[in-house]
Amino acid sequence: MASLDGMRDRTITHQRHAKTSQRAGWRVDGPCPAGCFQSIRKVHDFLTVGRRRAVQQAGAIALELPQSIIRNSRKPYLVKRDRMLST
Repeated sequence: MASLDGMRDRTITHQRHAKTSQRAGWRVDGPCPAGCFQSIRKVHDFLTVGRRRAVQQAGAIALELPQSIIRNSRKPYLVKRDRMLST
C-alpha cells in the first residue's frame, strides 16, 4: 500500500520481528509516526484480545463435534506429513 502514489505518508507498515525471525517472545518495534500511537494501540488490543474470545468460542464448539469430524479433518495433514517425511 505504501508504494502507491500519495499513500506513503498515510500507511503504517508493521511486521512482527519475533515471528519472522523465529524469536518467539521478543517484542521489537520500530518508531511510530506522530499522533498514531493511540490508534495503533486500539487496533493491537482488538486483534490480540478480541481474537482470543472468538478462538475460545470456536474451541468450545469443536469440543462438542463428533470425533469423526476431527479425525477426517486431520487426514489431509497426515497425508502431507507422510509425503514430506518420505522424501
